[in-house]
Amino acid sequence: MDLGTVRDKLEKALYKSGAEFAADVRMIFTNCYKYNAPGHDIVQMCKKLQEVFELEVAKMPEDDRAPSDSESDSSSESDEETQRHIDKLQRTLESLQQNMLEVLSNKKKKKHHKEKIH
Repeated sequence: MDLGTVRDKLEKALYKSGAEFAADVRMIFTNCYKYNAPGHDIVQMCKKLQEVFELEVAKMPEDDRAPSDSESDSSSESDEETQRHIDKLQRTLESLQQNMLEVLSNKKKKKHHKEKIH
């Protein structure tokens, strides 16, 4: 699972709930921790991104954070409600991507600054 796949699933309206979206994003974090050494830079960036993500998820209405019993019953949600939901999830993903770019940019600036000092 990666952010590109999550974005594709959002664009294709494949998520049935905010909880499903959040589960996929959390899988990205889990995989990062699983396949990278604890002290690796990518793990540190992942932790920062996860903190931002969890703050964003906490802002979502409770109904969007937890799976519902009627997730498979898409007829209960109008097309307009579905689109609003998708738009909200896309904004959350865009916010995560922006934060990730900022973390990467700050990391490069720090590295460049250290290289100048040495």
